[in-house]
Amino acid sequence: MSPKHICDESFGSDITETDFVSGCCMFIPRSTLIEFGGFCEEYVAYSEDNEWSWRVRHAGGKLIYVPQAMLWHRVSSSMKKNTSQKGDAGTSSRAYYLMIRNNLWTIRLHASPGGKKMLALLILVGITIKIVAICAWSGFPAKIPLVVRGLVHGLVNQLPRHYSFG
Repeated sequence: MSPKHICDESFGSDITETDFVSGCCMFIPRSTLIEFGGFCEEYVAYSEDNEWSWRVRHAGGKLIYVPQAMLWHRVSSSMKKNTSQKGDAGTSSRAYYLMIRNNLWTIRLHASPGGKKMLALLILVGITIKIVAICAWSGFPAKIPLVVRGLVHGLVNQLPRHYSFG
């Protein structure tokens, strides 16, 4: 099976600065890791690339999109590990927990104070309520406690500050 070549033409063919780089396709020079740190270890999975991108940009670093770069990415390991198996459907409770908590942490850590930060937090609370409703209506109420725990931990737990280097 040969890899499928996907070209993201929405950015054009020029190397350009961007606000976000996905963790599955980052090439990071050692000097950048020394200057800005690596992924935050407490995130475990989901949104660690988003948090890192915010941190680098807010510290004055630049993220660059290189359309000529090629990458073959077969499957998301964390999604595969955290996706429900037989007898269940869709995303697991653990994956929901980590996604919700980590996105809330990122907003709390990096979003500018004021209206935009509050709006982003409210949107994530709304998304969490929607996930709870879907779990209830789809016959998977056992997922709800961990989904709610992700919301609570994301909103009130102490924010992580430990960044790994590598």
